[in-house]
Amino acid sequence: MNTSDSRTAWIIYTFPTLMDVSGGGIGFASLVQAAELKASNIVVGMLGSAVSASYLVTCFIVGRFVTPGNSAAFIVAGCAGTLAVSVLLSLVSTVPQMFPLMMFAGVSLALFFVSFQVFMKAVDTGRKRPIAYSAGTYTFAWSVGYAIGPLVGGFLKQLSGAEPGAPCVYCYAVCGGLALVTMAGTLIFRHHAAPVAQDSAPGSETPYARMPDLAWVGWVASGIGVMIFNIIMRIFPKEATDLQWRDDRKGLVLFLMCITLALVAFALRRTRSWMYDWRRICAFGLFGIAGMIILSLGDSLLAACLGAVSFGVYAGAFFFYLVFHALSHPSRSARYVSINEAVVGTASMLGPLWAGALADLYSFDVVYVCGAVLIVAALVFQALVHRRRVRSVPE
Repeated sequence: MNTSDSRTAWIIYTFPTLMDVSGGGIGFASLVQAAELKASNIVVGMLGSAVSASYLVTCFIVGRFVTPGNSAAFIVAGCAGTLAVSVLLSLVSTVPQMFPLMMFAGVSLALFFVSFQVFMKAVDTGRKRPIAYSAGTYTFAWSVGYAIGPLVGGFLKQLSGAEPGAPCVYCYAVCGGLALVTMAGTLIFRHHAAPVAQDSAPGSETPYARMPDLAWVGWVASGIGVMIFNIIMRIFPKEATDLQWRDDRKGLVLFLMCITLALVAFALRRTRSWMYDWRRICAFGLFGIAGMIILSLGDSLLAACLGAVSFGVYAGAFFFYLVFHALSHPSRSARYVSINEAVVGTASMLGPLWAGALADLYSFDVVYVCGAVLIVAALVFQALVHRRRVRSVPE
């Protein structure tokens, strides 16, 4: 790969980073605002689920129509929608007003993220990048953005001095500006996806083409992980608000979880075989169980940070696993990517709903313990399937 191609490959991966800073900032600012408006735990959970519900439906629709050739147009549409949502959210002052805008945010983000994965695979396949590189770099890119989003949101909320319950105009202005920058970048680099239009393009054959199709395992096991990840992202700000934490501390905990996720995914992009080895998969899972137990045992900032980092290690692995097994299929990756995002949308919708209800009935600690139990179930399922279906690993 020449210097120009290498630079192009890195530049396009800034797009999901910027869009997840925008999406993470929008999510953090809106959920904190809802909490300040005295919304119940389940209402805050429903607000987060509104994004996921519209994201889910849109993923199925976009997956049927997006191709490498038109992916840039879908990406631009998603950026434009995110810009519009940012402007409108800066004007609302009640929770009912926020619901339709959060649903619109879900549509916009689905347009971007489904289409971007088709776009990036076309770019990377044409330059003979390995699948693990694409999966790891993409997971790193979006999770860095997701990490920075709440941190920026908390900082800007603190800086703005806005009255409790008022929209954080500073935060929404930054989120909209990042969507605009991403839109411009996509228009500049849109031609790089055009030459490769099929999964069977030169350079797409890898040792993984001969391995069992495990995308469905990712949809189940990683889907559980995504659900718990979104419980922390959507419910923790409400718990921290009830504990009267400063906004910057709330953002710090979510930042640590997401930046750990990013660093783990980045390290995994050079790996070749762990995603077929049930023992190493379970080893990552132990970090997730430990993270949930730590979060359930204390209300201090230190406990929250330790729990977030531990769960972040697990999150980096299961998000990588989900993306890798979709992209590695030689002929169905475009379809599998859209199903991946639909699974993410479903899990993101269901998790905050039941977690908010459970927190209202019992406590946040009970929610975290239930999360640990679900991780155990996911690991048992993965171990059983891998032991039965995977006879060897790629060299």
